[in-house]
Amino acid sequence: MLNQLIAMTKNQYYKLLLLVGISGSGKTTILRQIAQKENYQYINLNYELSRQLIDFPGEEQNRLIEREVEAIINSSPKDTLLLDNIELIFAKDFNLNPLQMLKSQSRKKTLIVGWNGEYDGRLLTFGRKGDDEYEEYNKNVLSEIYIVPINELR
Repeated sequence: MLNQLIAMTKNQYYKLLLLVGISGSGKTTILRQIAQKENYQYINLNYELSRQLIDFPGEEQNRLIEREVEAIINSSPKDTLLLDNIELIFAKDFNLNPLQMLKSQSRKKTLIVGWNGEYDGRLLTFGRKGDDEYEEYNKNVLSEIYIVPINELR
């Protein structure tokens, strides 16, 4: 099922598929298996961003983060990337719209993203209510992307 959705995603305007599940639900395992089987690149986004931004003060990081995400994605020779551990782009200090940024980047490459949250068919959440990085997205902003709750893959 997931391989078919990835193939369909590649033909969309926004080539973005969110693999949604709570922390510990198996997203990383599935993403790593797909990366190995299909020869896609797996990227731990938190790790890569931390490496790129560590030498810059906070204000400079705020200015650079979106450009660094784009650079990480564009530096890969692969046309399909699996992004995992994306919590850093939800940090309130960065004042980003993470979903919009991922949609924008997915116009260039197919992005399969491990999304730490839940989806009920109408509302997509990231994080847990009360957490700093918690976000809610209603159905209106979710059109043109694929969302796969991890529990539907079992």
